Amino acid sequence: LAGGHTMDDDEPKLPDSLHGLIGMYAVLDENKKVVPVGGAKQWGAFSQDAANREVGFAEVGGMRVSTVFLGINHSFVPGNHLLGGPPLWFETMIFGDPYDGLRQRYSTWEEADLNHKVIVLNLSKKRDPRCKKGFAELLTEEAQKQGEYDDG
Repeated sequence: LAGGHTMDDDEPKLPDSLHGLIGMYAVLDENKKVVPVGGAKQWGAFSQDAANREVGFAEVGGMRVSTVFLGINHSFVPGNHLLGGPPLWFETMIFGDPYDGLRQRYSTWEEADLNHKVIVLNLSKKRDPRCKKGFAELLTEEAQKQGEYDDG
């Protein structure tokens, strides 16, 4: 390859200015916590098994809602460090009209899982998936409609 690199070369090393920062690649540990890794080879090996990365999947009203661990920090820009804000390791994407291509990104498995559930619930109630009501609020609202909620 050009520049004297071969496919067998080790991953490029991070510049000294980036040491200590959250990097570009990560895997999940057994508790679904993000663990930054040194490069694409480690991330690639982990990401081969889609089951490692799936947070949630649902079909609602002809749309598919997929939430996955990306393993690539989407707030990281080489040479510019972080764009600001938390690292973004997870993504929910909707496939199918009218929200085809809509995506949201998150930092943790828990955040991704909760938001996946909220999006699916919003779509099932024919609400905009970006509705800001919290998951607990939506469950309470549903229970009240069904007469199962008792505040006393």
